[in-house]
Amino acid sequence: MVIEASGLRDARVSWQNAQYAKFAYHQPNDMPEMPGEDETKRLDPDVADEIKAIQRQVKLQADMEKGQHHGR
Repeated sequence: MVIEASGLRDARVSWQNAQYAKFAYHQPNDMPEMPGEDETKRLDPDVADEIKAIQRQVKLQADMEKGQHHGR
């Protein structure tokens, strides 16, 4: 039981380390102050607005397709 628990603890610590390190390996200078920080806060406002508009359009299209498959 102790060995199983220590294995689970080690797996959890490894996963947490990977979550923090994944930002550093891609672009170290772009690593957020806090992991999980909203990227749109660091973007140009026009770019952030465009991203939000695209996300809304994609969601709308997905919802429309989902509605067609259910016979609505």
